[in-house]
Amino acid sequence: MTNRAFKPITGVPASDEEISAFAARKGIPTLSEVPAPVAPPAIIPAPAATPTVRVSLELPVAVADELHTRAFQQRCSKRHVIMLALKQAGFAINDDDLIPDGRRVR
Repeated sequence: MTNRAFKPITGVPASDEEISAFAARKGIPTLSEVPAPVAPPAIIPAPAATPTVRVSLELPVAVADELHTRAFQQRCSKRHVIMLALKQAGFAINDDDLIPDGRRVR
């Protein structure tokens, strides 16, 4: 299927107002006017993140499964579950570093 453009109407001796009045008399619908563009919401920069380091550890399968299950039930990341546990154990964890799920922007 080809996309054919409308051919321009040439030689019409009527003004835009006359054409609009004619269309109104005949009940021809008109295009709605485009509202003025709305400015997008301001982007709030995320707070400066604390530098991180990757830590790799081996866990028993049962513990890893429980970690996965808790993260799924709480709808957060495994990192968040571990960070909460470390905070409850007395580690100094900044509340700004407790991001439930770093993939989602909230």
